[in-house]
Amino acid sequence: MFVVWCGTTPIVEGAESGTEIAARLLRSDFQKQLLLSDRTSSDSNADAPLRARPLLLQQTKNRPTTPDLQQLQDLLDQFGRHADLLVRDLRNQLKSRPDLRPLMADVIANQVRGSVLSTLCAYSANLDAMRPDCRVLDHAWRATASKLQQREAPDSLLGSARAIDRELSKVRTLLKMELSIDHSGLAQHLEITAFGIQELRAVLNQSLAHEVSASDWDYRMALLEASLRAAAAYSTSSGLNQLTETVDPLWKDFSTIRSEWSSKSTFQLDCSAERVRENFIAALRLRDREPLIDQEQLLTSVDKFQTNLTPIRGNLAVSKLLTIPEQDRDQLLTEIDQLIESCAELRTMVGADKPARPTDLRAAVGQLSQSWMIIARQLAPLRARVYVDSRVQLEFYEDQIRALVGLSNFSESIFLSEIAVEIQAHASVLNLNGLAGAAQQLAELASESEKLDASKVRLQVENLIRNSQPILADPSNAREITLRKKIAILSAGWNP
Repeated sequence: MFVVWCGTTPIVEGAESGTEIAARLLRSDFQKQLLLSDRTSSDSNADAPLRARPLLLQQTKNRPTTPDLQQLQDLLDQFGRHADLLVRDLRNQLKSRPDLRPLMADVIANQVRGSVLSTLCAYSANLDAMRPDCRVLDHAWRATASKLQQREAPDSLLGSARAIDRELSKVRTLLKMELSIDHSGLAQHLEITAFGIQELRAVLNQSLAHEVSASDWDYRMALLEASLRAAAAYSTSSGLNQLTETVDPLWKDFSTIRSEWSSKSTFQLDCSAERVRENFIAALRLRDREPLIDQEQLLTSVDKFQTNLTPIRGNLAVSKLLTIPEQDRDQLLTEIDQLIESCAELRTMVGADKPARPTDLRAAVGQLSQSWMIIARQLAPLRARVYVDSRVQLEFYEDQIRALVGLSNFSESIFLSEIAVEIQAHASVLNLNGLAGAAQQLAELASESEKLDASKVRLQVENLIRNSQPILADPSNAREITLRKKIAILSAGWNP
C-alpha cells in the first residue's frame, strides 16, 4: 500500500509499480497547476487553450482490460473535462471575485484525484479495487461543491459543478456505491461538540444561575451531550439516512435551547455557545446538510452588535482626549451612525413577515462587515478600556452575524481590494489617471492571494499615496472628500 497525496487528503492506492509512476507524475502536475493558477489569475485571454489538463491525460493512456473498468475510466475522463472547465472559469473569475481564491486548491486537487483514478483503471483488477478511492473522490468533490454554493459562485462555475455531479452520480451507480460519508470525521466532530456542550453547561450555570429556567436548560443540555456521545459512538456503523435521523433532531434541540437564553446571555456564554454551533455545523456539512439561517439568533446577534456600538459612540462624542483630529472624529461619528442605521435596516429585513432571501441577507451583512472594518481600523489606535472591550465584542458578533448567513470571514485581501477598486472608480470620474492606475495595480495585487504580502502591499500603497498628493494637499475641494477618506484609510492601515 502507498499514499497518493492530492491537496490535503490522501488516496490509498494499490501496490502496482505503474500506479507509483502515475502518482509521482500527478503530484508534480498538481504543484504545477497551483503555480499556474497564481501566474494566470490576471490573464485577460479567456479563450486561451486549457493549460490545466493533467499531465497524464495529455499522453497516450493505457486502457483497462475489462468493459466495466473501461466505462469507469470514460466517466472519470468526463469528470476531468468538466473539472478543466471549472478550473479555467475559476481563474477567470478571480479578479472580480477574490473571495473565491481559497477554492482554487480544492478544485485542482479534485481534478488531479480524478486523473489519478482514471489512469489507475488500467492497473486495477476489477471495480471493487477502485471503489474505496472513488468514494474518497466523491466525498472530497461534494465538500468543494458545497463551498461553491455557500459563496454563491457565478452561474458558469455552478454549471460546471452540476455537470461534475452528474458524472459522479453515474460513477456511484456503476460502483453500486451510496453517497459517501466521512464516518471518522463525523464521529470526531460529534465528540468535540459533546465536549463543547459540557463546557457550555459550566458557563451557563455560572452566567445564568439566577434565571428560573436555569436548571431546566442544564438538564436538557445534559441529555443533548449524552445523545451526541452516543451518536459519535454509533456513527461509524450508521448509514446516511440513520445519521440524518439522529443528528438533525439534536441540532434542532440545541438551537431551541440556545434561543431561550440567547437574549439574556453574557459575552462569555455567547463565545462558548458559538464554538458548539461551529462544530455542529461542521458535522452537518460532512453529511452535505446546510442548516437554514437561524433568523432568531441573527436578530439577537445584530442587537448585541448594535448595543456594543453605543459606548464607543458616546465616548467619541464627549471625549477631548483622543489621538485623532476633531474633523476625523466627526467623520467617524457619522460613519458609526450610518452603521447603526445599517443594523436597524438589517434587523427590519430579518424580522419582516415575509422572510428575506438568503442572497439579500448576505449582501446586507457584507455591507455591514465592510463598514465595520473601516471603522475598526480608525479605532485601532485608541487604547482606552471602553474602546478595547467594545471592539473585542463587536468583532465577535460581526463574525457571528457573517457565520449565521453563511458568509466566510471578511479577509483583509478582500477589504483592501474593494477599497482600491472604490478609489479607482472615484479617481476615474475625476480624470485622475495616475491615481486610478495606481489603485488598479493595488486592487490586482490584493486579488492575487488571500494571504497578503505585506512588503508588496506597502510599496503599492506608497505608490498610490504619491499619486494622490495633489488631492491630499487641497482639502477644500468638496468633490474629492470621499476619495480623500478612502486614501486616508489606506494610509492609516497599510502605510508605515
